[in-house]
Amino acid sequence: MAGFTENHRKSGARPSLSDYYTAAYGGVMLDKSLRQHIVFSDHSLATDGVFAEVQLISCVTFSSTSIASCRPGVGLFRDALCRKGFLGIGSKESLRFSTHADSFEELTRDDRIYRRRDEP
Repeated sequence: MAGFTENHRKSGARPSLSDYYTAAYGGVMLDKSLRQHIVFSDHSLATDGVFAEVQLISCVTFSSTSIASCRPGVGLFRDALCRKGFLGIGSKESLRFSTHADSFEELTRDDRIYRRRDEP
């Protein structure tokens, strides 16, 4: 949590980050007031289209499928993200070989965090 706390402080936030979560048993529980503003959703890359403009997409796994071979999925992510929105992907994935790689800038290679480029 130290990295998150430092980023929270750098963002200019006034309250402490620890005001929004409780740490226990090696994990954290988000405060209910914060969770009320987050939408968690299952989404099928095969059958569902863009359903909202979002600031963050976190895609933990593509099972046995490489994200680079899942062209419709990466395009869907690009279309769903607002300009300068963030995409986090699995630790074994990369956008470098995707046909949509030019739509993203790599922020942290080790953490697989990308940001959608600010272009129409």
